[in-house]
Amino acid sequence: MATSNGFTYQVDKDKLFAATVQIIREADYAVSEVDNTSKKIVYCVDRKGAFGGRFEATIFVRDSENAPAPSSVLTMKVVGLHNPATGSAANYRKFEVDLISFIVTKLSERQFQVATSTTKIAYKEGKRGNKGWLVLIVILVILAAASRFGAFGFLKALLPF
Repeated sequence: MATSNGFTYQVDKDKLFAATVQIIREADYAVSEVDNTSKKIVYCVDRKGAFGGRFEATIFVRDSENAPAPSSVLTMKVVGLHNPATGSAANYRKFEVDLISFIVTKLSERQFQVATSTTKIAYKEGKRGNKGWLVLIVILVILAAASRFGAFGFLKALLPF
């Protein structure tokens, strides 16, 4: 699973990036990459407890387009490296959201206020079912049969009595 959020702040991107790096380092997260040129941070967090797990977070800070005042967009993606033995996907999703909330909360404590936000939840390929298509096909077949036999003829054909 993965959870992605975007937040717009009315502050210069360099200030926002520096504050975000400082928050991550103060939290003692395992930082694997800090790229000041592209304003990218990658770090890992291990969840403690019986249902532990490892999560990788990637943050980008960019200038906001079409903003009248200096604005920056912080996008954050957290990927739970799901292991079925360590907990359910729902538990991973909650922890992903908690990691994102942690950064946003710490930034707000430093007087960085969110102007707008967006959320996206992505699932691993192959994990999504095709139930929506199946339901649509069943509905279309029922409608086609109903129009072919008429409403009562269709019910009479379905029921054995």
